[in-house]
Amino acid sequence: MPPELAPSGLADLDDRLGGGFGFGLHLVRGMPGVGKTAFLESVAWEAISNKRPVLFYTLRDGELGAWERLVRTLGFILGGPTIPLDALHAHALAPDELDTLSGLDQSLQASVLPYLSLVETIPAYTDTLSGFIEDVRLRAREVGERHGKIPLLLVDDLEHVLLVTRARPLRLMLSRLDDALAVDSMPGLLSAATPDSSLRGLERLPVQAVLTLTAGPASAIDALERVNLELQTKASTDCIETLPLLLDRQSGLFAQSPMSVEREPA
Repeated sequence: MPPELAPSGLADLDDRLGGGFGFGLHLVRGMPGVGKTAFLESVAWEAISNKRPVLFYTLRDGELGAWERLVRTLGFILGGPTIPLDALHAHALAPDELDTLSGLDQSLQASVLPYLSLVETIPAYTDTLSGFIEDVRLRAREVGERHGKIPLLLVDDLEHVLLVTRARPLRLMLSRLDDALAVDSMPGLLSAATPDSSLRGLERLPVQAVLTLTAGPASAIDALERVNLELQTKASTDCIETLPLLLDRQSGLFAQSPMSVEREPA
């Protein structure tokens, strides 16, 4: 039986991925602030909506940062009152906002966190790449046994993993992670903020796909930002497809843009 794919929730992207993210490592790269964390979290929300467990290493912002964004996004999904992130950061909530926050947190605990395992640090004993991979496998096995499904792995971010595990060279690290995920039939996404040119060109990277996020043209709607996603897959290394997306900075979720899809030679 083939492994279950993990859809992104973006129809054009899923179509080009053959239905979603398959097992193995997928690299999500882009400059700081373009929306890599939001992209990972959008994929997490899609998985949770399908009752698929998610193992999320929130190495960039930690559990608190992830919780704040989850609460914000859940308010938009439920269509009720929302909590602005700046008010959460400043601990400056009015009494009615505190009541809203309490209700959203209860909903989060009941319907989201049972499927979402947040890990904010790589344990001290996993100071090698082998240790990190084993930590992922142990946690994934526990989550899988609890839900009866292989989880989706999300890791934010590559630079932190490189620092903690002292894994070098980059190609070897990516290859070992990809191999480990393939053996366990687990799909995984890893964000990378580095603009290093060595991360461009799938022929040099042992991953299933490279997804590069870049800022798009200005949007007429203030809350929306246009973001282009350049996709190159192992199955199609001879071309790069550009998928126009919209990032709603208020909800923190990605959506498809009605703009056309472009293809260009790699």
